[in-house]
Amino acid sequence: MAKIVIAPDGVKLAKAPGMGNKAPPKRGKASGWTKAVARRNNDFLMSVDGEELATDPGSPFALSLTFGRAEVVTPAALRDSREALFDRFRRMGVTRLHWLVEFQGDGVPHLHMILYLPRDAALSGVEASLRRHWLEVAGWSGAHLKGQHVVPVSHLRGWKQYLGKHGIRGVHHYQRQMPDGWEEPG
Repeated sequence: MAKIVIAPDGVKLAKAPGMGNKAPPKRGKASGWTKAVARRNNDFLMSVDGEELATDPGSPFALSLTFGRAEVVTPAALRDSREALFDRFRRMGVTRLHWLVEFQGDGVPHLHMILYLPRDAALSGVEASLRRHWLEVAGWSGAHLKGQHVVPVSHLRGWKQYLGKHGIRGVHHYQRQMPDGWEEPG
């Protein structure tokens, strides 16, 4: 029997519970996005209720943060930089955060994210502070100011469409594949 799920921003047709793979294969090493990962990301994005979030008292910001090319970025370096950044975000009062990693054609990772700051923390100049925090934790890689993009989000639907565009690229798109030598996405 089919199962139809109606989410705030999409519809999904699926097999009913218990109808799926009874013996899924054991998880192996990550090599990038899989169809299941892309599907779960899109399911998550469809499930986010934009009207509900519009009543959130916080201010959303979209970020695209890129490492530099002066040093090789390893999974451990990505993880350490990301966690150091998230620690700074917590101190800023971030209330919500959604992020994903993609790889550029030369294998350098970059992060896409949306975060919510309390309105009183989202004063003028917060975009520069967010970029500065990234440059301080990723500066070792040669990250440069012009490679960082931070903007306030005025329409959540636009952000979800942006992420959906990235997700729809498919698992074989170069940005979905981890570079050689990466055994984990960081």
